[in-house]
Amino acid sequence: MIAPKERPELAQTRQSLLSRLRNWDDAESWQAFFSNYWRLIYSTGNQAGLTSQECEDLVQETVLSVSKQMPKFKYDKAKGSFRSWLLTVTRCRIADRFRKRRGESEEVSMEVLLGEGEAYGTTGLSELLSRAELEEIWDREWDSNLLEAAVDNVKRTVTPKHYQVFDLLHFKELSVSEVSRMMRVSKASAYLIRHRVRKAITRELERIQEEVI
Repeated sequence: MIAPKERPELAQTRQSLLSRLRNWDDAESWQAFFSNYWRLIYSTGNQAGLTSQECEDLVQETVLSVSKQMPKFKYDKAKGSFRSWLLTVTRCRIADRFRKRRGESEEVSMEVLLGEGEAYGTTGLSELLSRAELEEIWDREWDSNLLEAAVDNVKRTVTPKHYQVFDLLHFKELSVSEVSRMMRVSKASAYLIRHRVRKAITRELERIQEEVI
């Protein structure tokens, strides 16, 4: 039922993904990055006070900022996680959105962004949440957004019917008898499908989480 060979990125480690992102032409790796993290960036911006359109711009600008920095990016856990670094980039781009509302320039280089770090964007922007406030949102949204990414990734590796069986049992919480009747599968098959898809999602979630430790 699960077809991991069709999705080679499912087996990639944290270091290999970060290494591959140094190459902007690696469309597959950047698509994986975008698929996994766009919701997190969008929802953080939305809860920080941005409109839907501003959040869409925020996602694009954050990914672009990451792409510009990745050729020089070196993962060093002792200096902080990729997860924390991505929050820093996102917060700075949120600050840019508020500046644009005021008619001010929203373009800031990555050198300035990384050089000023926590201090960037705090002066004269009463609308901008503090790092601690944004971090609380970031942490709250982290698990649910990455779970959605894991579900979407696995969904593309199973048949539509099998995913629907899983969705009805796991998310819709229908009984096995109801799903068996609706989907015309045996109860034993319904149990097996739920188990295999849930296991695949768990593995995929763990893989995504490992990328940003």
